[in-house]
Amino acid sequence: MIDYAHTKYRDYKAKIKVRRSKYWPALRKWYKAKHSECEACGRKNKWVIFVHHIYPFHLFPAKELEVSNLISLCFWCHFTLGHLRVWKSYNLSVCKDAKKLLVKIKNRP
Repeated sequence: MIDYAHTKYRDYKAKIKVRRSKYWPALRKWYKAKHSECEACGRKNKWVIFVHHIYPFHLFPAKELEVSNLISLCFWCHFTLGHLRVWKSYNLSVCKDAKKLLVKIKNRP
């Protein structure tokens, strides 16, 4: 199952015609250092925090390096809010959804 999923992901990545900017790794590292917790649930484990593009890179490559197009999410929130539980999907209102969830989590009984 894992090999199949990995192969599908590799095939999916191969279809992407635009390659990442050479500045992306540095920007991702900088953003992750400044936003070290999940902006949706507040999780602070640096090993599970991902820098997510609000407008997907493969559809909007010009927005790859725009800080306003980034949000830090833990793995679960990345999958649930960022991709609506389907990796090929995306959620342009992920920032609004993340803020709502964070407020609910912080104010839970």
